[in-house]
Amino acid sequence: MPALQNVREDIICQGCQFGKSRCLPLQRSTNRRSTKFKLIHTDLMGPMKTTSYGGFRYVMIFVDDYSKYAWVNFLANKSETLAKFVEFQTDVEKEFKRDIKCLRSDNGGEFLSNEFIRLS
Repeated sequence: MPALQNVREDIICQGCQFGKSRCLPLQRSTNRRSTKFKLIHTDLMGPMKTTSYGGFRYVMIFVDDYSKYAWVNFLANKSETLAKFVEFQTDVEKEFKRDIKCLRSDNGGEFLSNEFIRLS
């Protein structure tokens, strides 16, 4: 974030000034994969305060870096993360006849188990 000049706490507190400031736009990335499924981005969101009608409290997404196509999965428990990834991986192999080369995550605990690392 750019440094604020002339912070006037007598008019508006410093926290409010920082909260209303904006980041400069990010440059468009030129680093793209050349084919589908060379790089998949994933993240797990939750738990949600409100459980869905199906009993789900988590949302897991997969995004292909090349095509920008996204898959959304709903999970009742965080412990289902590995099973959903295996299901996604199997679907990709069957439907597209391709292997996932690299899976990128935020290194959340759900992605760092020994079983998950061994499979991915």
